[in-house]
Amino acid sequence: MNARFMNTLSILMVLAVSLALLMYVGYGEAHKTCPGFQFDKLRALGEVVSNPIRTFLGAGLPLNQFPGFAPLTTPLLESEDSVTAIGLTDQSGHIVFSNSKNREDIPAPEFRPSFFSKKGSGYTVEESDTFYRISLRISSKFEDVGVLWLLCPKHGIDDKIRAGFYPLTGVFAAILILYAVLIFFTGHRWGENTRRWLTISYTFSFMVMSAAVICTLINIYSDGILGKTRALTDSLSQRISKALELGLDISDFSGLDNIFREYRENNPDTSFVALTRNGRIEIHTDQTLRGLPFQHSSDHFEYRADLREKTELPARTGAYTLEYVGRLPEHMIRQENRVEIHVGIPKKLVYSKIWRDAKNFIVLFVASGFMAALFLNLLVSFQLSKAAGDGNSTHEDFRLDMVRPIFFLSIFMEGLNVSFLPRYFQDMAVASGLGTGMASALFTVFFAAYALTLVPACRYAEARGVRKLLMAGSLLAAVGTFLMVPVENYYAMAVIRILCGIGQGMLFIGVQSYILKVASQKKKTQGAAIIVFGYNGGMISGSAIGALLVIELQARGIFILAALIGVFLLWYIRTLIPEVGRRTAPEDAAPAQTALKGRVAACVRVLFRDFNFVKTILLVGITTKATLTGVAIFGIPLLLDAQGYAREDIGQIFMFYAAGVLVTSRIVSRAVDRLGKTEMILFWGTQGSGLGLILIGLTGWAGLADFPVPHLKTAVLISGMLILGLAHGFINAPIVTHIANTPSADRLGAASVTSIYRFLERIGHVAGPVVVSQLLSLNHRSPVTISWIGLAVIIFGLLFIISPSGRISSVPDGVCHR
Repeated sequence: MNARFMNTLSILMVLAVSLALLMYVGYGEAHKTCPGFQFDKLRALGEVVSNPIRTFLGAGLPLNQFPGFAPLTTPLLESEDSVTAIGLTDQSGHIVFSNSKNREDIPAPEFRPSFFSKKGSGYTVEESDTFYRISLRISSKFEDVGVLWLLCPKHGIDDKIRAGFYPLTGVFAAILILYAVLIFFTGHRWGENTRRWLTISYTFSFMVMSAAVICTLINIYSDGILGKTRALTDSLSQRISKALELGLDISDFSGLDNIFREYRENNPDTSFVALTRNGRIEIHTDQTLRGLPFQHSSDHFEYRADLREKTELPARTGAYTLEYVGRLPEHMIRQENRVEIHVGIPKKLVYSKIWRDAKNFIVLFVASGFMAALFLNLLVSFQLSKAAGDGNSTHEDFRLDMVRPIFFLSIFMEGLNVSFLPRYFQDMAVASGLGTGMASALFTVFFAAYALTLVPACRYAEARGVRKLLMAGSLLAAVGTFLMVPVENYYAMAVIRILCGIGQGMLFIGVQSYILKVASQKKKTQGAAIIVFGYNGGMISGSAIGALLVIELQARGIFILAALIGVFLLWYIRTLIPEVGRRTAPEDAAPAQTALKGRVAACVRVLFRDFNFVKTILLVGITTKATLTGVAIFGIPLLLDAQGYAREDIGQIFMFYAAGVLVTSRIVSRAVDRLGKTEMILFWGTQGSGLGLILIGLTGWAGLADFPVPHLKTAVLISGMLILGLAHGFINAPIVTHIANTPSADRLGAASVTSIYRFLERIGHVAGPVVVSQLLSLNHRSPVTISWIGLAVIIFGLLFIISPSGRISSVPDGVCHR
């Protein structure tokens, strides 16, 4: 009973961490997105105030003589809870006019630039510890004369988000309770199917929580998107009702049609603004509808403001009712003189905006899914190891599972910095008196240090052991990342990035050497797939979560978090990873394996006498890496940006590549270990790569736009990226097995040859962006260039499969020692 309880508790803790991470990223994404909705709404309300001021200034009158600022802004303050104060300052920053809710003193905190301020939005955002300030430029015919600003309390936005997420705590508790009952009463009966049922139940729980978080976000987003239209409706009703309270009739008004048209022009999301009396249209932004009965549209969300005393109105599907509480004259309250304002926004537009923001969470959901899968796999391995009485960690599958988190977390550390590091380094270069172009050098020294570490690290692993190498790598990575926190000098940062590169290179070789020593011949490719999963999963998770956390933690906070992960990695390796012995090598391989201890250049000359090694690295290995860095990472984002794709869309399109790699890597690695046919697998990988690149290049074909299929270009682009990723999954892990089975690997040792291969394939990493950049320039940045590259990749694949493998020529004794 006690063992069952502890087993249930351990599984429950892992599930709780996974679900809590999912809730956190959802909550963080809401905090990242919802303020933008609020600011768009306040901008629209600010335009209501600024338009009369601009008209006044257009007559050549001075700003400080504008009459009626308080009457103009009071209805807005009364109708909008999220606005505390409104003010108008001149060019010198002095307040010319101001108004606040309930005539309270206007707070004057210190404001700083906000993350939410975006170019092209028509407004700027600043923030203090308690307020956001949204500012709109006020201009005369000739120049800027002042700034209109609105104060918005932060706690109002936070309270709305918290209110939306409170129900999720109940869902969280219910899932944990039900899962605990399931594991405690049925888990001990699963026997050999433990892994399968744990995976199914864990995944189902994770998906239920994901659905609840997504529904919560959609509700919050829809309320935020529709809030602008609701606020505009209320603001307009407030302005008109003030006049109605004086006993005027709608027919006494002049210029209402101009006011409605201004509302519509300043808020292009709104499709119409109308005023009706007893169901008939009196004023409408579409002049042809005047005098006709008002018809509710099923494809619109409608906001209705009743300009009368508050009464209960029946709800209608697809319509939102907004009521104004006023004190109107008795003759205006009668049903036969019912006056209403209607504002409509197309449902299609609302749904597209919800999707644009909700799909950003899908990226975070995938990132959380990778983390959850890592936790689950580690937990299942421990459970099965205990059940088999294999606590001494000699079981092959268990030992491979234990090494999975190391490479994943090492890449996750660097991935956390991806979203902001280029800009961070640019600012540092400028502050050090250098040009912005010098920021790229900090990336170059990192990858150079990484590449130059590979072969010496392999020699160290052979001589001193893998565990020490892993510990040293995690320590250097953690220390280097932590040193990035206080450093502001460019040259000091360059030294630190070299340190980080060395640490990451040692971790990579340590994981690779561990896999080669632990994995049997039947599992070598599956072992290599651990590196593929670690790179793609760690990079996706790190970049997505890092982009979310940087808003709250800032860059230095992210560096500290990454350093703490490095410290955890050091503890994990020291505590849970045992030293592994060397697998027995063939007798004739022993003399040649000592070659790695000599000159690396001489060893490379030996490898280039092996035609199988040469054709693999030139026609497949370097080509694939050049395609990854030159096309997928460098060229495609550049082309998509030129075509007007949003930055988040570019990142999400790239995710289809990573998803394709992960899908095929696991399947293909098992097939290779079972069949041992690496050459044909690599061939089909090259053909698929070429096909994917050709499809991507077709997005630049003018004839594609002539097809009457909506979003066809985007669909072709995504298909090409997915096929490219699927094809690279045929290459990334199998090519390691293929290299390890070349004649040169028989003589020099698989670990040595694989490490040198990893070093040489970095030529593709470096050359890819340079080559693709030149080709795009020669072809006037046409996407069709990518199709020509795809054709070249197909030809390389054909040359690879039709050329003879050959054998390594004899190796004179001591050739690598000369």
